[in-house]
Amino acid sequence: MRKTNLFAIAAAVILSGVGAWAILTTRAPVAEAALPVVQIDPSKMMMDAKDLPTQRVVDYSVIFN
Repeated sequence: MRKTNLFAIAAAVILSGVGAWAILTTRAPVAEAALPVVQIDPSKMMMDAKDLPTQRVVDYSVIFN
């Protein structure tokens, strides 16, 4: 009786999960033209960057005592 009860509970949990997944993934399609298109041009950003701070690093990795 315990195996039957456990099987029924497991089946109910699996079916409810599949049902929830099916409901949540079926949405009305969104019009592609309504969404704004934003494109970032990294090379233009790098060329237009001016007066950026510089970081100085002292490398002691090749000094042996």
